[in-house]
Amino acid sequence: MTARQIAQETGVSPATLSRVRKRLSANKVKTLAQGEPVPGYERGKPGEPVHIDNR
Repeated sequence: MTARQIAQETGVSPATLSRVRKRLSANKVKTLAQGEPVPGYERGKPGEPVHIDNR
């Protein structure tokens, strides 16, 4: 989907869309095409220690 198509779908001008994308650092294709985020550590209780092996 192009920026012009996104602007038409959302009802904002292409210039406004461009400013918002730049502000969010989403103006590069590789930024927008990132894969699934890597899951972090999930602990059972808040404050539970996490072991990190840093060798």
